[in-house]
Amino acid sequence: MLKHKHIKLFKIKYDAVCTINKRLNKFVVEVIVNGQNTYAYINNTGKLKYLIEKGKKEYCMRRIGKGSTKYRLFAIEYDKLASLIDTKIQENTFAYMVNNSLLPWLNNCKILKRNIKIDNNTLDFVIECSNGRIIYTELKSAILVDESNIAMYPDCPSICGRKHIAKLIELRQQGYGALLVFIVAIPGAKAFTPNKNIDPLIHNLIMEAIRNNVIVKSVSIYYDSKTMFVMLDDPELPIILN
Repeated sequence: MLKHKHIKLFKIKYDAVCTINKRLNKFVVEVIVNGQNTYAYINNTGKLKYLIEKGKKEYCMRRIGKGSTKYRLFAIEYDKLASLIDTKIQENTFAYMVNNSLLPWLNNCKILKRNIKIDNNTLDFVIECSNGRIIYTELKSAILVDESNIAMYPDCPSICGRKHIAKLIELRQQGYGALLVFIVAIPGAKAFTPNKNIDPLIHNLIMEAIRNNVIVKSVSIYYDSKTMFVMLDDPELPIILN
């Protein structure tokens, strides 16, 4: 059972309720809509274990002029609600929460820039706070949970994830503000923990980031298919370090 006062953020209308048939590759899922097989695009390259499974109900929006896939899959039914798997929507949700002062640990801050290229890396945001502080920020999508409803990242080894966290550490060592945020998009998650068994290098980098005073936070959101609203569950989900 979910445990917080849920806050409606913004509405996303779906165009079709799809049923998963099979995942064809990282970006394409074969789905069934009104008894017909078709294809849906996904932008989350994780394994999506327990989510992308045959027969699962999903929520799709139409894609216009976007190649061979007719739909974009953005949420998958989970515990009578839905997991918000779309990483671009996760980014937009974070920006909305920052700009509307819904994250207490980023009060009086606004999104300054998005998709910032630094050397061979692209970080998600630069945040500017009222005290003049500049914070380089990277989001990571955590949509895997264990049997205790603890969310984890990553769900597969991630070279990009390692590079991004290493860059945040470097920026912090240079005196800049640095923030790593895990977006837990599974309804009812109790806490977040790094997935040491899947990628021990990322676990070690997260621990190094904390030692170097990189801010590490976790936020819990989900999609309510009945109201079609993206919902804020917990603005500061507990983090378990091991």
